[in-house]
Amino acid sequence: MREGMSMVERARKCMRFYFTTALVGALLFFSGSGTLNAFEGEISIKGSTTVLPITQITSEIFMEYHRGVTISVQGGGSVFGITSLIEGTTDIAASSRRIAASESEKALSRGITPVETTIAIDGIAVVVHPSNIKNYLTMTQIRDIYIGKYSNWSELGGQNRKIVVISRDTSSGTFESFKELVLDQARVRPDALITASNMTVKTTVGQTPGAIGYLGMGYL
Repeated sequence: MREGMSMVERARKCMRFYFTTALVGALLFFSGSGTLNAFEGEISIKGSTTVLPITQITSEIFMEYHRGVTISVQGGGSVFGITSLIEGTTDIAASSRRIAASESEKALSRGITPVETTIAIDGIAVVVHPSNIKNYLTMTQIRDIYIGKYSNWSELGGQNRKIVVISRDTSSGTFESFKELVLDQARVRPDALITASNMTVKTTVGQTPGAIGYLGMGYL
């Protein structure tokens, strides 16, 4: 997603959504007939707020078809989901990034074998408050805003208004992807307003003149 990258390279840099499960026993139990309709039991899914809408919808549909199954869904971020899987407090971790080697090793040391499944591919959208007349930013400008080189929109050809930077917390897979793809692993400016979910970013940017933020495209 850096300037000058080809369309193929950009596509490869899109966020992928993952479900990571543990091979430590069946998540569902058969009641006897051996058919899909015989599934019953409880499943816990925790993790990424970016993946949350997909998880909620698919869980509701699954439960409609399998009345004996109860699925609980909770956000909290990709790190929270993967940590919960490692600690044995969830069956499935939803994440907007791949499980790290260190996390996988920690899971294995506890007798848990993570199994990763890609369920969707998403992009990161950069959003600004509607009153901002600056409607185009380069990747370099976005990076420079987030690392603190710009503090007023007038420096970028916009209005004389303070730039309010909205970012995600470090437990977010979206944050990790943004830091890698846009910031080149640079630190986010210290005065950035840190939020816990995509929806909070969307709401905060929409209510704050001068604000800029980023979120999964599914929240647009």
